[in-house]
Amino acid sequence: MDEQFNSGENMDLDIGNEEGFFTRNYHKLLSLNKKTLYIIGVSLLAFIILLIIIIAICTSGGDDDDKKDSEKDDQREEENPGEEEDEKEELDEKLGNYSLKGIYNSYNDYETVQLLNDSFKDYITDMEIEGEKVNPSSSYQFKNKGNHTVYMKLNTQNLVSFDKLFYHIKKLVSITFSQNLTTNNIVSMERMFVSCSQLLFVDMSHLDVENVKSLDYLFSYAKLLNEVKLPKSKVSKLESANYMFEGCKELTSINFKKFIVDSKNLKSLHGSFDGCQSLKYINLSNFNTEETTDMGELFADCYSLTSIDFSKIKTNKLELMNKMFYRCKNLEKLDLTNFSTNNVKKMEFLFYNCSLLKSINISSFKTDNLLTMDSMFSGCSSLTSVDLSGFNTDKVTNMMSTFASCNNLVYLDISHFSAQADFFDFFTSLPNSGTIKLNNKVNEKIQSSIPSGWKKEFV
Repeated sequence: MDEQFNSGENMDLDIGNEEGFFTRNYHKLLSLNKKTLYIIGVSLLAFIILLIIIIAICTSGGDDDDKKDSEKDDQREEENPGEEEDEKEELDEKLGNYSLKGIYNSYNDYETVQLLNDSFKDYITDMEIEGEKVNPSSSYQFKNKGNHTVYMKLNTQNLVSFDKLFYHIKKLVSITFSQNLTTNNIVSMERMFVSCSQLLFVDMSHLDVENVKSLDYLFSYAKLLNEVKLPKSKVSKLESANYMFEGCKELTSINFKKFIVDSKNLKSLHGSFDGCQSLKYINLSNFNTEETTDMGELFADCYSLTSIDFSKIKTNKLELMNKMFYRCKNLEKLDLTNFSTNNVKKMEFLFYNCSLLKSINISSFKTDNLLTMDSMFSGCSSLTSVDLSGFNTDKVTNMMSTFASCNNLVYLDISHFSAQADFFDFFTSLPNSGTIKLNNKVNEKIQSSIPSGWKKEFV
């Protein structure tokens, strides 16, 4: 018992000595901790500052990248030529000796899918599907449903036309043409992708289209198409591109920078972008339109179009402008001062239902040969002023509904209009007050449709 007590007392003494040790060295330990904390704090602060600098640099770089990404494709190619070269290398490696790569979709197992038009099956010399060589054919039965990659080699030595190459091939999702495909003897690409209802992407940037004369209906009603890489070559013999992108509802932009239409034979662009409902901007600077006679329905039903660059356009031979901007509902202004209209015969429905159009410059228009202008401004409910004092309408026979539903029009100059045309419903839904300049003969024709609150200025 005493031994246990003594043992416990010694233990307390040892503990006490230990506590004494810490008490005696407290200030030394405290001093050491302060120095350590100071060093750690300074190091941590330096690290934070360095981290902030790195983040700032990265953010700045990200902003620059965002700006580059927001630029048009053509500008990005100029600023980053290396990216284009890498893409070409990757493309060459993938396609190898093949002519094209297509991606097709099958909904069911063991479904037979049409790959291209049967009339081209004899031109297929080699074919590979998902890594396996198969017998060349214009159709193929896929074991499993889903997307499938198909490589084809075409012998185009005796081919002069790609007309209807993928006509109504409804399971085609994507197509990329190789730079190995020879197309310098191809003179027509009409209806090449008509009604390819699942087609999303086309890369034809490597195709030589210098001798192509017709691109009529090229992508007509490829309704889901959202990206096209056009040939990077001159088109020297093109004669028509009618309805080229008709009904391509999902296209938001088309890059024509490298696609240079340098043909002096281009006669018609009728309906080229008709129904491109998502297209927001277009630049036709690379189109030689000196000999073009038909631009009817060119931008009809381009609901989202907000800007068109006509700065370099030449239209000395133009005859048809009917429905050119038909239902371009988001166009707010148009400058057509570069248009030469001396030979234009048809302008009916030209700006029909351009409901947001507030400013329009057509002061350069010469209309000595104009025959029809019915519904020309019908539905332009945002227009407040129109000056047609330079219009010669001696040959015009139809002016029906020219200003129908122009609800905000308060000034109009038609002082040199002739009175022989049909003026039925020339005005409807005009505001109660406004000013109109006109002559007596025209007044006799339209006076019943002019609100009583309007001021008439006779010339």
